[in-house]
Amino acid sequence: MAVETPWDEILVQTKTEKHGSSAKGPWIRYAIKDGNDEWYSTFSKSVADQLVEGEKARIKYETKIVSGRTVKNLLEVAQPEQLPIYSSTDDGETDWDLIGLRKTRCALWSSFLESQLAASLYLKATQTEGRDPHDYVIITGIRYVVAAEKDIFERQAGDDGIPFDFDQGAPE
Repeated sequence: MAVETPWDEILVQTKTEKHGSSAKGPWIRYAIKDGNDEWYSTFSKSVADQLVEGEKARIKYETKIVSGRTVKNLLEVAQPEQLPIYSSTDDGETDWDLIGLRKTRCALWSSFLESQLAASLYLKATQTEGRDPHDYVIITGIRYVVAAEKDIFERQAGDDGIPFDFDQGAPE
């Protein structure tokens, strides 16, 4: 099963090609190593052509286990975003929703990464042949953070039994 990751920014360190052929005909696999010595690959020339050694790029990839090893298949490439330090709307007002989302995401990640769950997942992955423990914890963490964000932003006030109108007093 492949797991698609959110956009990630990398520094392209090395770009290589491997040529071969199969029953479907000739192929070229493009391999990219980032500044953290992580490898990504793709058979798409258009995706590979957007990556330049020594430059930053935003990538989207999927992670899956192939023949007992973790493979990161590049899906899309984009130019790195130039985000301001603060967040504002088009009319120059502070975008408190976006700031709240970022703070929530940081709190969720911090809580998850410091948890016994993350440590247990890492240990489990080290005992499984061909599984990268770091990737396993990150991929699982992404699933939990996305589920928690969805719950936070879609749940209606009062769905969890906690009143948000404190003027009414505590529930009896």
